[in-house]
Amino acid sequence: MLAEFAACPDRPVPALADPCDVTRAHDDFSRVAESTRITVRAERPGSWRPYRRVRVLLGLAPADGGGDTDPEALAAVREIAKAPPDQRPGVLLHWFRRLAARDAMDAEPGREPGDVCLPPFPVTEDDAAVVLARLTAEVTDHGDGCVDIGPVAVDSYVRTTILPTATVQELACGLASGLLGVETRPDAGAPRPVPGSMRWSRGSTRLVFQVTAPLAPGSQESAIEISSLSDRGHGWSAGNVERVRLEDGGRVVVVELDDAPAYETVRVLIRDTGPTPLLGRSPRVPFAGVEGGPPGTPDGGHDAVVTMQLESGGYRESGNEAGRAES
Repeated sequence: MLAEFAACPDRPVPALADPCDVTRAHDDFSRVAESTRITVRAERPGSWRPYRRVRVLLGLAPADGGGDTDPEALAAVREIAKAPPDQRPGVLLHWFRRLAARDAMDAEPGREPGDVCLPPFPVTEDDAAVVLARLTAEVTDHGDGCVDIGPVAVDSYVRTTILPTATVQELACGLASGLLGVETRPDAGAPRPVPGSMRWSRGSTRLVFQVTAPLAPGSQESAIEISSLSDRGHGWSAGNVERVRLEDGGRVVVVELDDAPAYETVRVLIRDTGPTPLLGRSPRVPFAGVEGGPPGTPDGGHDAVVTMQLESGGYRESGNEAGRAES
């Protein structure tokens, strides 16, 4: 059931008669009376969903919906995720304005087949109706021209409702408490692991990864643990870390094990908690955890945990030294 725009000519006034008009009409309508008519259609009118880039940015539309992928919207989502929590609202606002402007520039009115000139309205007349309800009924055709219609069920929850501006303002303030809490404190500048930098070598007995800032020498000695999980239900096996050393001015961590992990599912734990956390060199603050996580503070950061699934087939038997990380 739809509400559609309806217009009727109104208020006739005297008008000059056309000498060639045999009807000699002396009146013409001077107004159009706008109203609404209620109709029932078998199909729902087309949905108008403008500002696709903004909808992708806010997670309201899939990034590849209908095969129309926008690289700028995807880049914006990635940049916001990488921003420190205290800077994330500002980065989001920057991209919101940018993508909204792009969407507005690309917008054009809805066209009917055969239209030569652009119409003045954003959607076609057939798609401009407002959905009020969905009507469902059982129809029985007896085949002799007689039709029975059963009870009609009315679903009013399919309509789109526009909230008042004051309500929208209150809802925005309700979300602000989540942006103004402890998670928005500035990060203390502690190191974090560089995503995708973990690499195995020497028959899976050496693990090397990079960090975003130099580490304090000596803090790495007891800060890393490695374990592996059996795919056959034999449980966890703790790896024996022989030593951990720093290279490249404290930006590269090299972990050497006595033996390769017992199983293919490997879990790497980089500690910030406990008595022997990994520390940054300057400033000397605890490890902050994975990229995009909560901010670290001068007194405490967050453990970083990376689960790595080594190549199938078993690296011990095949000698394969490459693995792929899944965090």
